[in-house]
Amino acid sequence: MISLVQMSKFISASAVAICLTSGLQADNPIHDALQHPARPSQDLRLDHVRKPAEVLTFFEVKPGMKVLDVFAGPGYYTEILNHLVGSEGKVTMFNHKPWEAYSKAGSDARVKGNRLKNAKTMFEDINTVEFLSNHYDASLIILGLHDLYHRSEKSVSGDELDTAYFLKALYNGMKPGGV
Repeated sequence: MISLVQMSKFISASAVAICLTSGLQADNPIHDALQHPARPSQDLRLDHVRKPAEVLTFFEVKPGMKVLDVFAGPGYYTEILNHLVGSEGKVTMFNHKPWEAYSKAGSDARVKGNRLKNAKTMFEDINTVEFLSNHYDASLIILGLHDLYHRSEKSVSGDELDTAYFLKALYNGMKPGGV
């Protein structure tokens, strides 16, 4: 038998899930981006664990925005963001330069032949990167913030990562009120 406390938690969790996904019917930009026919099948298989509808709803990413996808790797979220921001928006797929060997093949394949018309790749060193000032409406770090704190990670010069510098550069790249 379920206790009152367990039932209350279940109802609360259900209500949150309904609120996060209730706007995802057809004609919703996030829904449309997730249903885009060009999305690779391997990405579609990840949707149930990565919860992109909930994440993008929470961060209020909308068409026309300029979004920085930080530590994008091969670009799972870049793909969705490209379709979501549409022709009026832009997505920058940022990866740390020393990780190029890990993610370049995947990110290059993702944008090959101008496949993602609203997205571009950027490989720069965390310790020296300068984002365009007051440029981005949103900056998303999904599944990667911890990489800033790995002692084994190094800059292009071999120095330890300057996390404070990187976060300040990221902040400077955001428009006032950006996400």
